[in-house]
Amino acid sequence: MRAATPPKPDRVRRSTRAAPTAADILAALAPLDVYGYAHSGRSHFKRKLTPEERQHLADNCQSLDVRYHGEWIRDANGAFRQLNIFPYREQVQVVGANLVALTFLASRDDRIPKSNGALPKRDRNPPRIVYLEIALDIILPDEQILRKAFAAFKRCFVQLWNGKHESVEFDNGGMSTGRRWNGKYVSGYISKPSPVTGEVDCLHIEYRICSTRAVRDIGIASIADLLAFDFRAFWQKHLILRDVDIERLGRHSLNKRFGERRQEWGPDDRRTGQVHWRANAYDASGSLCVQAFIQNYGSGPFLKNIPIAHFLPSSGENALVS
Repeated sequence: MRAATPPKPDRVRRSTRAAPTAADILAALAPLDVYGYAHSGRSHFKRKLTPEERQHLADNCQSLDVRYHGEWIRDANGAFRQLNIFPYREQVQVVGANLVALTFLASRDDRIPKSNGALPKRDRNPPRIVYLEIALDIILPDEQILRKAFAAFKRCFVQLWNGKHESVEFDNGGMSTGRRWNGKYVSGYISKPSPVTGEVDCLHIEYRICSTRAVRDIGIASIADLLAFDFRAFWQKHLILRDVDIERLGRHSLNKRFGERRQEWGPDDRRTGQVHWRANAYDASGSLCVQAFIQNYGSGPFLKNIPIAHFLPSSGENALVS
C-alpha cells in the first residue's frame, strides 16, 4: 500500500500593491474639523495691571502669567535669571484668550502721564508683543488615523529658511523644527486635547514666533492686529508638506554625476535614490524626515508638494473668539 502523499502547503500570496507612502496618507486624510487661532502670546507693558484688570483678564483666558521687571524667573533650561524688560515694567502672558480678553488688551491705555498731564518721552513706548503662538488643530476620526497622520506629518513637514536648526523629537512623541530664543519654529504633538473643543484625536501644530521683529514680519504690529488676523491665509503660506520622489532623486543624482539630461526611468534610479535618501534624511533624533534631507542634500525637482487645502481652517477667524 502506497503511503499517502502529504498535502502541499498553501502558497502564500504576496500583495504586489505598494504600501501607502507618507504623502499618500496625508493627501487621503479627511479631518472632521480644522481650527486656526492664536494660542498664546507674551507682551510687555509700561503700566502695570490693576488687581481688577488682572482678575478681568484671568476670567477671560485659559491661563494668565504676570511677571515684573527685575523679578527672578526660571527659564526654559531650568536656570534662574533676572527678567530685564526695561523700559517696560510688566510682562503679561495669556493662553487661550477669548474676544473679551483680546479686546481689553488691544484697547488698554499703556501711557503713564505726569501729575500735570504731560507725557514723558520715555513713557511713550506702546505695548510690544515679544512672543506669539499661531495654532492649527486638525481633528481626526480616531486614534489610529491620528498616529499615522502625525508620523507622516513629522516626515513631510518643511520649514523654509530654517538654517542649520535640526528637527528634534520629544519624549511625549512631539516634534519641533528647532527650539530657539529668536526667530520662528514649528512644534507639533498629539498628546493633548484641542484647546478649542477638548476633542482628544487632535493633531496640534504651533508656529512659534519668538521676537518682536519676527512677530511684525508676519503682519502683527499690535495686539489689535490679532482681532483681524487671517489665520487661513497664514497657514496656507506656512503649512508646507513635501515628499521625495525616490526614483527621480536617483535619476537627478546620476544625471548630475555623468552630465546627462535623461528624463526616462532607468534601472539604477530607485536604488541610487534610496542610497541618497538614507544617507541624508536622518535628523538629530534618528528619524527620517524631508527637512533633514533638504538641509543635508539640498532641493531639486525630486521634491513633490503635498496638497494642504483640506488642512486649512474654513475661515480666517480666530476659533477661540469667533
